[in-house]
Amino acid sequence: MIPGTIDKYYKLHARFYDATRWGFLFGRNGLVDCLPDLPDGSNILDLGCGTGFQLQNLRLRYPKNSLSGIDQSRAMLAIANKKLGSEISLVEGTFPSSSLNSADFDLVTASYSLTMVHDLGEVLDGVVDILKPGAFMAVVDFDQPGNNLFDTWMKKNHVHFDYHLFDQLKNRFSTAKFETRTAYFGLYTYSLFLGRKKLT
Repeated sequence: MIPGTIDKYYKLHARFYDATRWGFLFGRNGLVDCLPDLPDGSNILDLGCGTGFQLQNLRLRYPKNSLSGIDQSRAMLAIANKKLGSEISLVEGTFPSSSLNSADFDLVTASYSLTMVHDLGEVLDGVVDILKPGAFMAVVDFDQPGNNLFDTWMKKNHVHFDYHLFDQLKNRFSTAKFETRTAYFGLYTYSLFLGRKKLT
């Protein structure tokens, strides 16, 4: 994905993102419900944090842990900053980021962001690099389109079903939980994945 293209897209969509996405970004609350208990002081990163929806959930789930979010859209981060305040670190940029390059995280989450990245393999390898051994990766995202028309429409909105996201996750992480659900009578499926960094 060309960074300028997605930045322009979200400069427009940031204005009404929270008011409209609830109607088809299902499972975001369910992702938090399946997350493991973590020790106090653990480090958590939300990839493609957007307007901060999942970071709000994570703050409630992990009040004594350190939360960070990264997103390449300044417009989306401006909204997130208003919601979250200064206690959550927000990074503007693409992932992998040079500022997040050590194996320091106990949990990385991604909610409907990974089907929009340009190089999924590079991003997932970057997640492996920043996770501590045995740490967790949690994802909820689109899985399969119900028909070609929906697939074509979503590509116009920078969503790519043909990345085979969940196959790539299963190849890189030990699967702790995986669920697939159907939306709108088969218009598309979305899946929830919880995995652990493999011990090598």
